[in-house]
Amino acid sequence: MEGGANVISEAVMAGLPVIASDIEGSMGLLGTDYPGLYPVKDAEALRERLLRSEFDSAYYADLVVACGARRHLFTPQQEQAGWGKLLEDIQASRGV
Repeated sequence: MEGGANVISEAVMAGLPVIASDIEGSMGLLGTDYPGLYPVKDAEALRERLLRSEFDSAYYADLVVACGARRHLFTPQQEQAGWGKLLEDIQASRGV
């Protein structure tokens, strides 16, 4: 139940499609409509997504395109900007 798994960011930046459970962190990184999400603790759904990604070339291509569309969100510049914004928000909330 990570807030946002590094492995998702790393896979997206490497151009690899992702299969992930539909926890909040994964959906926050990939989007709620990402086609590779499956319900938490649903082994059958995970199995289906994995087999489909192996044997259905159109589905695999959809995953690649969906990850590619989010790639710009995981650049070092975006990460740095995100951390900077978080720190500014913390300071503002403390009246600093």
